[in-house]
Amino acid sequence: MRLPVLVQGWQVECCGTSFSVGDVVSWGLAFIDQDGGSVIDAEQLVELTVDADRPAPTPAKPWDSPVVLTIGGLTLYWSTPNDHAGRLVVRGMVLKDHHALVPEDGVRTAGVVQRIQLATQTSVLAAGAQSRRERSYRDVGACPTSFLSAKDGAVLTTEIGALVDLDIAEADARSSA
Repeated sequence: MRLPVLVQGWQVECCGTSFSVGDVVSWGLAFIDQDGGSVIDAEQLVELTVDADRPAPTPAKPWDSPVVLTIGGLTLYWSTPNDHAGRLVVRGMVLKDHHALVPEDGVRTAGVVQRIQLATQTSVLAAGAQSRRERSYRDVGACPTSFLSAKDGAVLTTEIGALVDLDIAEADARSSA
């Protein structure tokens, strides 16, 4: 299974590590529902049929018990107020996370990085009006460890992260060989 995973620039700059096309990685992955208010590009959108379960809250974090979504070697953590159990279809995006959305002791998903695209957002700032935003993507061989931002008049260009094509099945095959 190959799926797009957004690696946010601020998480890499904070405490992430660089990775390249062809690397085997093991990441904590979060799921963001399409209806959750986040801006999700067509390049990031996934639709998955998964098994869902909400484990009991832990004494250390009684308020934090994300729904665990699984299919094959993929595990996603979904922070939703709704209880979900059993088989369901979800639409949204997948994020690499190591700060708040994935439990510290949560299951990591192994995968092989097949493609990395640097995600850039350009915003045209208009006084008194909503800004216009456009995203673009360009292929790179490795994820950068710092992301640039520049303003030219009313145009703000920001590298927001990397969109990674992660192959779960290939990682499973490599680990069993």
